[in-house]
Amino acid sequence: MRIAFLTRSLISCGAERQLVELAKGLCRRGHDVSVIVFYPQCQLADELREMGIRVWILNKRGRWDILHFIANLIEVLRIEEADVLHGYIGTPNMFAALIKPFFPKMKIIWGMRSSANEVAVQEAVQPFLRIAETCLSYCVDLIIVNSLAGLNYLKQRHFPEKKIVMISNGIDSDRFCCEPSARQKIRREWEIEEKQILIGLIGRLRPEKGHKVFLKAAAFLLMQRRDVRFVCVGDGDPHYRQELNNLASFLGIHEQVAFVPSRPDINCVYNALDILVSASYWEGFSNVIGEAMASGVPCVVTDVGDSARIVGNTGIVVPPDNPEAMAKALNDMISLLAENKVQLTQETRQRIVEQFGTESLVDTTLKTLLMLT
Repeated sequence: MRIAFLTRSLISCGAERQLVELAKGLCRRGHDVSVIVFYPQCQLADELREMGIRVWILNKRGRWDILHFIANLIEVLRIEEADVLHGYIGTPNMFAALIKPFFPKMKIIWGMRSSANEVAVQEAVQPFLRIAETCLSYCVDLIIVNSLAGLNYLKQRHFPEKKIVMISNGIDSDRFCCEPSARQKIRREWEIEEKQILIGLIGRLRPEKGHKVFLKAAAFLLMQRRDVRFVCVGDGDPHYRQELNNLASFLGIHEQVAFVPSRPDINCVYNALDILVSASYWEGFSNVIGEAMASGVPCVVTDVGDSARIVGNTGIVVPPDNPEAMAKALNDMISLLAENKVQLTQETRQRIVEQFGTESLVDTTLKTLLMLT
């Protein structure tokens, strides 16, 4: 089968990483795979090329470069002779649907990865996209969502239910695994003693990720015990970072909290943690939770999106925007680690390996594509 993916960029973010893992997995199964990219932000392109996957960069010249871009896209697809064109999120999906008349035999698939609240933020800027997207959804052959939250949202939007399937994200459990040496390396770098409990939140510095709730929960927990340290890993608006720093100072926990930029060895960072927190106000399928769990790190998460489904009985789920509940959950998780850390670590990793691995993502996607063609 010849499969072409269409995406805006190939930066090192969650959705793009999922596309790369899926493309590589399909290639390993013997299928002919290519990736067509709008813009030249392509840090992950070499990883694809090493597998023999063709990467086409169309160098789209901005939002209103439409006719010229469509002409380039049609030319590439004529060269590729793809059986399937798999759009990935938003605008790529819409372009995939728009060129369907030029390739009547080619199956068009949409990859949808947003929950209701995430899309609401985008639609506040471009409300007309909501109507256009819903209309075009009836022109495609299949719509893949990665979370129950996304599935329910599309049903509310009156997308064609018979065309929607849910395929959860796949976590690379070879890359994200338990590495004691990585743990020691990062903790030395951050000056965290082995007996100290390190609790982290990993994600972009954006209000919806709940950093303020995390900091307030940290303050509550530090009232009960002094053997804990906290870290926020991620990039974002410098003004918001300063706002979070000011809050940490106001709460009197500035010395116990570190703000660390995003870094490429994030698999090592997970290993440095004892507990990962997802304090988000909304999520679809959180890759961060899955990656931490694959690294053997138990999680305390807010009950949003598919977070509770991911952690199952290996984590603790709390209501969003509730620092007191989060602090209690963290204290409870510390107690569980003290009782039997080895068992909890193994069970946490095993849940991802068995239920949310990359192989499961590739196998399920492939079966779905074969049914279409």
